Formats: sequence, structure tokens, C-alpha cells
Amino acid sequence: MAAVRLSNPDLWHPYLGGEKPMDLAYFTAVALSETFPPGNPWFAGGFINYYYFGFVPAAALLRLTGLPPEVAYNLALPAWYALSASALYAVALALLPPVRRRAAWALLAPVVILLAGNLKQAQVLASRLAQLGSGEPAPGGLNYIAGVLMGLVKFLFGRTLDLSPADLYFRASRAISHAPGEPAPITEFPFFSFLYGDLHAHLLTLPLGILAIGLVVSRLREPLASWRGVLQFGLISLAIGSAWTGNTWELPALAAVLAAGLWCFDQRPLRLVRAAVSAATTLLAAWLAYLPYHRFRHSGYGAVEFWTGSRTPLLDYLIVYGLPLLPVAASVWLLRHRRTTVWADPGARIAAVLALTGFGLTLLVELVVLRGDIGRSNTVFKFGYQAWVLLGLAAAPAVVWIAGALSGSLRRWTLGAGVALLSLGLLYPITATPQRARDRFAPTAPRSWDGLAFTRHATWHVQDRLVPLAGDRALIDWLRHNVPGNPVIAEWNTFPVLYSWGNRIANYTAFPAIVGWDWHLRQQMPGPASERVHKRIAAVQEIYNSPDPGRAAELLRRYEARYIVVGALERALAAPEGLNKFTSGEGRYWDRVFYQAGDAIYRVRPGE
Repeated sequence: MAAVRLSNPDLWHPYLGGEKPMDLAYFTAVALSETFPPGNPWFAGGFINYYYFGFVPAAALLRLTGLPPEVAYNLALPAWYALSASALYAVALALLPPVRRRAAWALLAPVVILLAGNLKQAQVLASRLAQLGSGEPAPGGLNYIAGVLMGLVKFLFGRTLDLSPADLYFRASRAISHAPGEPAPITEFPFFSFLYGDLHAHLLTLPLGILAIGLVVSRLREPLASWRGVLQFGLISLAIGSAWTGNTWELPALAAVLAAGLWCFDQRPLRLVRAAVSAATTLLAAWLAYLPYHRFRHSGYGAVEFWTGSRTPLLDYLIVYGLPLLPVAASVWLLRHRRTTVWADPGARIAAVLALTGFGLTLLVELVVLRGDIGRSNTVFKFGYQAWVLLGLAAAPAVVWIAGALSGSLRRWTLGAGVALLSLGLLYPITATPQRARDRFAPTAPRSWDGLAFTRHATWHVQDRLVPLAGDRALIDWLRHNVPGNPVIAEWNTFPVLYSWGNRIANYTAFPAIVGWDWHLRQQMPGPASERVHKRIAAVQEIYNSPDPGRAAELLRRYEARYIVVGALERALAAPEGLNKFTSGEGRYWDRVFYQAGDAIYRVRPGE
């Protein structure tokens, strides 16, 4: 994973760049904040109203090492990949029965969950081969199979497939068909997340969620008595609480695993009541452990409603979940009529709990949706992501049970089919990784840990203007080295263009901007508070476009802005007569403190 990040370390791309600017801004703000909740780098005077705890462990490493945020960000991704892999391996090892090569079998969990992808890549490649082989845009039936074989022959003899970057690494994250007009459900899986490189909440809390599952597994396998049992539940509460505050979507699945596991392993009278009370007490302790976070967090998304849109077709369902689900289903089918001692093993019962919870999540998203979701995009995404992990953990012991239940040629054929299935999943990292490495905004930029190095080689084309990014590095470095504290800055807001280079100063310094990306802020500031976002955007654009320095100074003081940035972005998109006032107002409203090749920074004078 370190090599993957080095192959494309850029922290912005204008088309398929994702939300790295927001992630970097919050990561930097959490690292540099001296109070919690952290100040919001995209809304001066506010705090981050987002599940931010996942940034805290990564930000602690940033503070300990003293690395620049753009370097620490890129190092955090392989570090979190390694943490997730080691945690998955440990949990899988605890689930497996005492068989030969147990340590090797346990590797299946991190391989399936973290390395393989869903089966969409295989479908995309097969479709392109069929088109190449048959010459038809969408061959069907036997023509499809013949086209795939003929296309493969042509490909091996030098013909190329009609594939775009989106086909090779992005299509797999949108693998479910949907009705016209509906937003596409998101079908991310861990390798896509790490390859794409957005330091999102679900990625940062992945090892925390696995830790919580591992502690629950430990409790179910070897429950401790007296004060040790209390300590065991305390650790589970802390782990669930950290995942909860890092990514609220983790809570339902973790609560279900905990409650179902306690019920399954308690053979005493009233076990359902006992399991419910124990689970509720643990969750209450998890909430109390992070009470300051919950007191300040105000979410506008807490209700669910029935989903009335299109459902997932069976083929798409198997494409998305088939890799971890099919081994589990096969093991259930093989063992259903056999006299077996499998269920005497605690690991088998725990794996069944994980599998049922994961399977239940895949069905849940067909029935309900989070109110306010974009279609059902995030509901499918967040619950499906957890289903992938839970089913993947159950798949490792399932394969071991299958191998133990069969013999002879049937065993060889079955395991061969499993290897073929895994190979289809591994097509994703094999084919997507090189394309992602090539898909850079500035192909000539060096490959290093510095996620900002690409700016020296990049020019952004926006609104029929060319914006060279090279000068922004000097602006960022000067502010970092010469401005103490956490002052508010004014920089151009690119509304209505989203996912843009706007707010680049706030992103890399954590100095709060007057306002950041419109849609993302309004998602995190529900209700009437979100209207303030539009007012601030209008104010920022007036600060730069108005020819009146007095009016600009009034707005700057209203939002307590101390510094004004005038870089290539502002010169390209703001009104020229508005920019001229920064020169005419110098010495009265502000003072120029930095100038290089047309880029300037002004310090606002205190108001009278």
C-alpha cells in the first residue's frame, strides 16, 4: 500500500479526485486544534460538526512526528491499511478451529476483505472482451461467451480494450443498477478506499471497528469473571465508542454483533433479557466514555424511512457481495444435513453471528434508507461496507469447514472453484492499481510522499480560465512559517463549482476560511444553520469583486478575517476592478505582508 500511495500521492484532482481537500482540512484542523471539538477550517468561528474521532489517532501521529500534513496524510493510508490487516488476521485466527496450517488459513480474511475487490471488474472486462470479439455493442447469450473467448485471443495478440480510467478503477464503486433519475448506490470496498485515497471516516474507523469485533469475539470465546469481566466489557465499550464517534454508521452493526453474540452464548434462563441488558449497558458505557463528543455533535440525519425506489437485481447483488458471501453460503449448504461437530466450536458460532449480521445488512438496505440521503447512495455504501467486512471474516472459517467436510475430487473441484472466485476478485487490484497510478492531474509531477508537490507542475482549467497552481505552495509555506495562532483568512470560494481547488489555503494550513465547499458544509450543518453557508459565500465573493475597499473591509471585520489571499485563483476568477482595490486600500484597510510573482497576502488592519 505504501507503493500504491507513492505511485499517485497527489491530494487533489479536478475530475476524479474525490474529497481529499475536505479530508486534509479536517485532518490538519484536528491535529493543530488545542480544544475539542476542533475548529472548523471551512467555517470560521464554528466547530467541526462531523464524526471526526477517526482523525484523532492519525492526527496524534502527525503531532508526534512533526511532519507536514500533506506528507502525514499519505503515510496514514498505508499505516491504516497495515493496522486493518493485522486486526483482521488476529480476529480470523480466533475464529478458526485448530486445524493444520491454521495461521495460513487466517490470511484469507485480510486477502478477501482488504486486497480483493467485488466482481464488477470481472464483469466490465468480460463485457469489453465480448465487444472486441464479436464486434457488437452488447452481445448476449452464446454470442457473449464466444465474444469473450475471441476477444481474449485478440487481446493477447495485441488488440486493445475500449476502457477508460473510470472503467478500470471507479466503476466497481458504482456496481448496482438503478432507475433513471436515481443516484447510483455506492458500492465501495476497502481496497477501493485505500487506492482512491480519500481519508474518510469509514476508512479511518476500519481498524477501530475490527478491534471492537475482536474484543467481542474474545469475550464470547473466553468470558472472564469478577473484575476481569468488568474490564473486558470496559474495553469493548471503549472500542465501540471510538468506532461510534469515528463513523456513526458503525454502531448498528457492532450493536447487533454484540447483542446476538451474547444471546447465542448464554445458555442460562432469560438469556434474551440478559443479552439485551448486557448489550445496552455496554453501549451506554460506550456513549458515556465519549460524552463530550456527543454533547457537541448535532446530526440532522437520524431518522430512517422505507425505501420505495428500485431494488438491487440479483446479479448485481452477487457481483457486489458474492466474493465473501458465496463461501459462507456454500458452507451452510454442505453442512446442513451432516452430522458435524462444527457448531461445538465457539469460533463457528461467532462466525455465524458475523455472517448473519452482514447478510442482514445487505437486506436492510433494500427496505429502509436514511432520511435525507442522496437516493440511497450512502445507506448502501456504509452498511454494505460493514457487510463486506463481516462476511469476509466469516468466509475464512467457512472455507476451512468446506475443506474439512469434503474429500477426494469433490474437495479439489470445490476448492478450485473458490480459487477461481478469489481470482476474479483479485482482478480489481491487478488492473485498477496501474490505471490509478497513471491518472494524475500533473503526469510530470514527481512521485514522493509530498501530496502538494504536484502543484509545481499543474494548471487548472476552470470557467474558461487557466489557473497555474505553482504559486500557491509559496503562499501556504509563508503562512505556515510566519503567522502564529489560528487567524481567519479570506480566499476565493469557487461556488457553484465543487470538488475544486478553492479553500486550498485552509486545507493545508488549517487556518479557518470564512466559508468552504457549499454542499459539504450544508450536509454537516443541518436546518437553518445551513443558510449561513450561502450568506458567507456571497460575502466572500463580494469581498473580492466589490471595487469599494471600505465595503470589503467591513465584511472582513464582520467575519474577523485577519489575512487576505490574492493568488492565481483569485486573479483568474475575481473581477479585475475588485482586485485593484487591494492595492488602493493598502495602508488604510490592510497591509501587504507577502508578494511573489503577482501573488500577495494582506494583513487586515484592526477596525476603528
